[in-house]
Amino acid sequence: LKPDSVTWDSTAYATERVQPVLLRNQGGDTLTVTTLTTTGAQSTDFIIVDQPALPFLILPRDSARIMVKFVPRDRGYRYTSLRVVYNAAGAQQYVQLSGYGLFPNLASFPTRVDFGVRKAGVPADTTVRGILKNNGFGTLTVRSLSMDGSNAASFEVLNAPAMPFMVKANDSIPLPIRFTPQSRAGEFAFLTFMSDGGSPVRAIYLNGTGVYPTATSAPATLRFDTSDGKTVTRALLVKQTGNVALRILAASIEGTNPRDFSVTLATPFVVGKGDSVSIPVRFAALTNGPRTAYLKLVTDMFSPL
Repeated sequence: LKPDSVTWDSTAYATERVQPVLLRNQGGDTLTVTTLTTTGAQSTDFIIVDQPALPFLILPRDSARIMVKFVPRDRGYRYTSLRVVYNAAGAQQYVQLSGYGLFPNLASFPTRVDFGVRKAGVPADTTVRGILKNNGFGTLTVRSLSMDGSNAASFEVLNAPAMPFMVKANDSIPLPIRFTPQSRAGEFAFLTFMSDGGSPVRAIYLNGTGVYPTATSAPATLRFDTSDGKTVTRALLVKQTGNVALRILAASIEGTNPRDFSVTLATPFVVGKGDSVSIPVRFAALTNGPRTAYLKLVTDMFSPL
């Protein structure tokens, strides 16, 4: 009896590959095979398929094909032996069987990404590194990414790769994520990954809070008293009071006598967190008597200033 060793191509964990093991009778007498069994370290990874009824004969110069299925139960190098007992004298041979089990795996990654407090309607981007890391054996295939949850529309993966995509062993892919709050409230969503890793479905919790800027202004009324026709300047103090910067988009004079008053402010203008800005308003009367107008400020606040 002349058996050969048999090696399988790399095979993903819990999947199977079948190939034949040839038992060749190179002698001049008929061989009677009485026992076929796998034995050794990882014998459960190698399974005889449709084992022929025992005993069976192998004629001189003929061979028998024994189909064996490789189903890796773990990652890395796997091996065992096929034990063949033949003829009444109990002669036996061992066929070396080996293969390599692939076990891609998504490494543990942050289960939560908190964007904190962000201005409503303004995108905030972050890049999460290590979120798609393959610490297993063999290439990881990510089949899909999906955004779910009450506020899924507020979150998105930027430049998402075309599905499916591959992550090599010991490699990782950074994932840029954008949060654009749609309201003045806490918002959340789940980014779910489906892959062929050890845990096929993994999810990461995304959350953040949308806010609008707030501010105060004083005084409530600017009074310009002059009897000599000279230009008088008064200032309105605008103070930012919230968690995000205030943008003053435009400033203008409107009302009954707008030509008697003027304001100069380069817009848009940003008032940082906790800061304030003094807006000068000038009065130059065009005629005698009471003159009235109002200063209009356009901001990105939810309510008018």
